[in-house]
Amino acid sequence: MKRRDFLKKAGLLAISPLCAGIKEEINGDGSVKITFGGDVCLSSPQRKPNGFNFEYILQQTEQNHGKNQMHKYCFEKMDPIFHGSDIIMVNLECPITDSNKILPKQFNFKANPDYANILTEAGINIVTLANNHVYDFSSEGLEDTIDVLDQKQIYHVGAGTNLTNARKSEIISVKGLRFGFLGYNHIGPSSVFASDNKGGTAPLEETIYSADIKELKDNVDFVIVNVHWGVERSFNPQDYQKYHGHKFIDYGADVVIGHHPHVIQPITSYKDGLIFYSLGNFMFGGNSTRSLVSITETFTSVISFSSKGISYDYVPVRITSRENPYQPFEHDSPKRITDLVKKIS
Repeated sequence: MKRRDFLKKAGLLAISPLCAGIKEEINGDGSVKITFGGDVCLSSPQRKPNGFNFEYILQQTEQNHGKNQMHKYCFEKMDPIFHGSDIIMVNLECPITDSNKILPKQFNFKANPDYANILTEAGINIVTLANNHVYDFSSEGLEDTIDVLDQKQIYHVGAGTNLTNARKSEIISVKGLRFGFLGYNHIGPSSVFASDNKGGTAPLEETIYSADIKELKDNVDFVIVNVHWGVERSFNPQDYQKYHGHKFIDYGADVVIGHHPHVIQPITSYKDGLIFYSLGNFMFGGNSTRSLVSITETFTSVISFSSKGISYDYVPVRITSRENPYQPFEHDSPKRITDLVKKIS
């Protein structure tokens, strides 16, 4: 009998109440702590640079404090939140490449390959690439990204050199528990989606993810699905998000982590699973510092897995342009976030 089935039969798969902020280490009993962050973009818009953009901030940090501090800059204030995490996962919403094969679209992003060290310095060890920007510099940009992540030993899901590779899971074993990760994307343009003979992202199609989840859940204790969906700037999940979110759980997923709206959406429980409809922006270099204040109230979700079940917490996070732009920190006035994530959808 699989551990998940045992937990269901024993009635031990518990979902904790919401609470704003981590009060104590929730994996002190030997459970596995996984921290999830939202959208991470290590780039400013390639066609619309300004004099105070993401790259400028990092260049100034390197000039004033050295390269090591530059690599630490973005997530330095997240250290207390990341501390004690066995796995840290984010949505990497840009290719990491030197390619100039730009895809025709309104906004394109690409990160300097050196910026991959920002992820490793933060302790981020798995990313989802299932989003609408990972293919901004076509197949060459995606392949470069995969190569860099592999070199840095950062796991990745949701995109690949063809559809088969894009659908591949990552399995990570921690403290005797096996975690399976998958990633899917619903946001176009159509050119970002993988096919049998073309690289790109795994599409949000029920026939695809149902087969992937069923196969994966036989080999792991917990299945975690990341999905890029929804409407930008909308605090409410769309009907199709609710449909697929429920279906993910029906087919065997334990946790669904959503991205793309750039703002937060509710956390809900369904049957024995959890759905985080949108974590919001986490560290998005594509935003002008002038606009950061209005769109970067977000949260990181902290989920604890053990043989006794699943519990979770969340930490409200904010980014401001007034001091240390592009540097998320724990929110000291989180009522707005708390109200939004508790909203029944």
